[in-house]
Amino acid sequence: CTFALFDGIPAAADIARLSQNVPLQEAGRVTGSELSVSRANRSVRLWEHVVSRLASGLQPDLQQIEAVGYLMRTTAVYGSGKLGAADREMIAGRAEFAAPFQVEMLSVFLTRAFVRDLVQHMADRRARAAGGQA
Repeated sequence: CTFALFDGIPAAADIARLSQNVPLQEAGRVTGSELSVSRANRSVRLWEHVVSRLASGLQPDLQQIEAVGYLMRTTAVYGSGKLGAADREMIAGRAEFAAPFQVEMLSVFLTRAFVRDLVQHMADRRARAAGGQA
């Protein structure tokens, strides 16, 4: 999956523009309103295991988690002007981005939080469909 970290609240036109460009990854272009563009993939095997276990009210098997090591991993995080995203100079004066690579690290952190929420959401949906609760 590919996604962008947008600075502010995107308008409908921004969403339309991003939907045409972000999936193209390096072939697409973004603007200074985008702080970063990221790409990630999920472990299909571990994802299914975790969703199934949580939907059944069980914790995932630690050995399977250790064997794979990730539910979703970022395979690229582009910032600092790459693909047209905000240049470092555009954000360096902001306290939250004063240190180098803070935008990229924020994107990775948000991906991690989103993945935890998403896997739980999928487990909840599966459990409800089966008449239970995750």
